[in-house]
Amino acid sequence: MKNVLKVLLTICFVMGVSGCMNSNTGDSNTTNSGQKGKAEYLNEQTLNYLEKYDDTFKVENLTLRGVIEPFHTFVINSSKYDENFHVYIYEEGDSLTFKDDYFQLDMSNEASEYIYSLIQSKLPNASVKVEFLDRTIDYKGEIKNFQDYINLGEVAIDSYIFIENIDYEKSSDLFKEVALELDSHDIIGTVQFLSTTTDISEIVPTKTLNTLLNLETVVASQTFAIDSSKKIITTPVEKTPNFED
Repeated sequence: MKNVLKVLLTICFVMGVSGCMNSNTGDSNTTNSGQKGKAEYLNEQTLNYLEKYDDTFKVENLTLRGVIEPFHTFVINSSKYDENFHVYIYEEGDSLTFKDDYFQLDMSNEASEYIYSLIQSKLPNASVKVEFLDRTIDYKGEIKNFQDYINLGEVAIDSYIFIENIDYEKSSDLFKEVALELDSHDIIGTVQFLSTTTDISEIVPTKTLNTLLNLETVVASQTFAIDSSKKIITTPVEKTPNFED
C-alpha cells in the first residue's frame, strides 16, 4: 500500500512540475511575442515619422524603455550621410511622442560654414566641424533650417577647428581672440583647435566629426572656453596617439 502511495505521489509531482514548466514556457512565449509585436509597431511608426526628412533610413537597433530611460530609443542609419542618429519615443497610453537628433547630421555643414565665417578673418586657412550640444530640437517644425536655429538666440555648439602644423605657444593669443569672437556672437560651447600634419580642408565637409578626430593626421589639440564671468579657460595641449616626436 505504501509503495502504491509513493508511485501516485511521484506521478502527481511529475505532472505538477510539467504543468508549471508548460505554464512558464507559455508566459515566456507570450512575453516574447508581445515584445516582437511592440518592436514591429514602433518600427513602422518611426519610419512614418521620419518621412518628413528628405532621406532614406534603415533601423539599426531598438532599445525599449526601462527604469533609467523612460523612452524607447531607435538607432537609425541615414543613407544620405552614411551615419547613425537617434529617435526617442515617449509613450503614454496610446499616444506616441517622437524626438530625434537628425538635425546633427542635416545642419552640420551649414553650422560649420557659419562658424568659419565668424573666424575667417583671423584663421583663413582653418577648417571647421561642429557638434550641437542640444539633444533634440523641433527640426522641420519651428526650426526649418540653421538660420531659424540662430534666430532663437544662444547657439549651443562645440567648435572643432583644424589647422595644419599649429604652433600652440605662438598661437595662444590668437586662439583666445577666436574664442572671444565666437562668444560675442552668442556661441555657447568649447572651441577646440586641432593640429594636423597635412591640409585636410578637402575632406572636412564630407566626413563625420568622429572620423575626423580619429584621422592619423590629427596629432594634437587644445580646448578654449569662456565662463559666465567672461574668463577664458584653456586646457593643456594634448598629444594624440598619432603624435611622434
